[in-house]
Amino acid sequence: MLRPAFLAPVVDLLFPPRCPLCGATLAMHGGLCAACWANLEIRGAGLRAVPAPAGNNAGA
Repeated sequence: MLRPAFLAPVVDLLFPPRCPLCGATLAMHGGLCAACWANLEIRGAGLRAVPAPAGNNAGA
């Protein structure tokens, strides 16, 4: 939901930005704190990219 820029300080006062995982305060809405981001496990992060086989016409 978009909100007008002039309402942002009021919204931040009523609903301070917090990490959704641990509740730590944040500088702005829409993210994780540094500790939670560091502990986040991203599936497939260690896999290398495999190129598509030659002649693959998928999406054409």
